[in-house]
Amino acid sequence: GDLFHLQTAESLSNRAQAYLLAGRLEPAEADARRSVEMYPKSVRLWVNLGAVLVAGGREDEAEAAYRRALEIDLASPEAASALARALDSSTPSVVYAARNGLTQLGTTAIIPLSIGLASGSAQRRENSATLLGYIGSPQALPALRKAATSDPDEVVRSEAEWAIAQINT
Repeated sequence: GDLFHLQTAESLSNRAQAYLLAGRLEPAEADARRSVEMYPKSVRLWVNLGAVLVAGGREDEAEAAYRRALEIDLASPEAASALARALDSSTPSVVYAARNGLTQLGTTAIIPLSIGLASGSAQRRENSATLLGYIGSPQALPALRKAATSDPDEVVRSEAEWAIAQINT
């Protein structure tokens, strides 16, 4: 039944991740795609497919996989984390989709965005600060204050200051 399909799909997805770590993108994608075909209701399986597609440079398809994960569960921490990682993308449409998705997630996105604010590229840190300002939750203030005072990139510090001002108004 349903449980069997989920377990089989998760096994395929796990194998896809192992292939991905080994740099074997073709079998990784094949397993990831089969996993979502078998059990299309799993956020984690769609997120894993998105990660495989990003690694293969197919970011437009990855964007669609991440959107599908959000359609299944808008409040999913897994989808939020994947979208926060997508802020590093060199493809503007992927960054745009990630920003839109994270803004829709609202407070569910605060933890992954706070983590993104402390790590990753300057682009990811800047986007994280901007989105935390749009979300407007006081929960984000400690991470934003730290970025505003100690981030090595002036643009990130400035964006964190803007976000703090947005939250405090």
